[in-house]
Amino acid sequence: MLRNLSAFLAFLCACSGPAAPLPSTTASAAQAISSGTADSAGLLGRWVHLQEQDEGDVQHWVAPGTKVPPSMFREVVTLEAGGKAKVLCPSPDDAHREFEGTWTSGSKLDIDVTCFGRPHPMHFTVVETTKPMLRLRLEK
Repeated sequence: MLRNLSAFLAFLCACSGPAAPLPSTTASAAQAISSGTADSAGLLGRWVHLQEQDEGDVQHWVAPGTKVPPSMFREVVTLEAGGKAKVLCPSPDDAHREFEGTWTSGSKLDIDVTCFGRPHPMHFTVVETTKPMLRLRLEK
């Protein structure tokens, strides 16, 4: 069994290649949306939560295609035109399922969705958005 585990670990290391650097958290003022405003067009799309870059109550989200380190689960939110939202939620059986809800923006970004019969509201203040990065302050 140890030989099989060693072979599996060697395979994983060979396939993963060198770790890519995490996306930069700096952005030019011309590209950034100022704190407290939410440009709906800049928010549209699919966003993946990169917990490794979180700073206190400010969460870092990146667009798909951005190189990110492996993780057991990453929150994924899709914001579509017309106020439709999709949120990937973890389930008790370790499966991940996508649920539909709604989103609105103004001075805040509010996402309302029900995951597995429980409300899962997400309320943020937009700190910065520069494709492929979105920084959101979680409202408590």
